[in-house]
Amino acid sequence: MTRPSHAPDFKLEKPAPNVTIVRMDVPSSKDWRQRFLVRSDVHRDSKKCRRDIEKASCDRALSEGAGIIDVGDLFDAMQGPADRRACKEALRDEHARADYFDALIEDAESFYEPYAHNLVSLTLGNHETACIKHYATNLTKRLANGLRRMTGAPVHPNGYQGWVIFRVQVNGTKRASKRMYCYHGSGGGGQVTKDSIQLHRRQSYVDADIDASGHTHDLWAISDVRLAVNDAGIEQHAKTWGLKCGTLKQTYANGESKGMGFEQERGHRPKPVGHCWLELTWDSSRGRLNVSATTEAFE
Repeated sequence: MTRPSHAPDFKLEKPAPNVTIVRMDVPSSKDWRQRFLVRSDVHRDSKKCRRDIEKASCDRALSEGAGIIDVGDLFDAMQGPADRRACKEALRDEHARADYFDALIEDAESFYEPYAHNLVSLTLGNHETACIKHYATNLTKRLANGLRRMTGAPVHPNGYQGWVIFRVQVNGTKRASKRMYCYHGSGGGGQVTKDSIQLHRRQSYVDADIDASGHTHDLWAISDVRLAVNDAGIEQHAKTWGLKCGTLKQTYANGESKGMGFEQERGHRPKPVGHCWLELTWDSSRGRLNVSATTEAFE
């Protein structure tokens, strides 16, 4: 299997089960940048998934040579034979098979095959861990294994939490890195705080430049600054980012929710459909690797 000509310009390493290293070579040019699509809670086998948005964003990542980082619940997987949440109306026609979970994997493999070399990390979400618990099958690992077999791409799953470490080498000499902590999430998020409190709690014990989470279907990017001093005794400001990666499951679709469902019964508000984009740039004047993040929301 050969590496496709449109493959992104980075290399992946897996030094530990829950750590992925992204290695990038930076030329002296000061306009170097590398982008990453950071997303969560796609729930792609749900009828409520905005598959049009998913394809457009993956195609964009492909055309830009951007990496794709998934922070869990890529699968919805709630239509299994023993699932109390199962609903006949929610089952997609192509998944209405006796081998339901095999159908989910085959569908996902077919869709992600063109983007396999862009996939940096696949994190387990609570929908995937539920399948491990109740059906003894790891959908995330099965998808990663299938894509590696089909394409030769170094697609590897992470656990419910894990790390993506971005490492750059400039002109073959100078090195710099940024650490990204990927945690699917927990709890209900909060109607007002939109899960930002959990970010600040994690920052008390997780030492990361970027914290990315999902689960609550909220969407935001929060920047903050840490105060530090380097080995030369120079005080420095280091920017950090907190990302809440959104969802592509549109549970309050206009004219289609019928005024009923899990979200309505629990009093949950509508959630934004979207994802985040992360951009790494090299500041040649300061010799520094910079990170910026934006959110992209859709109607």
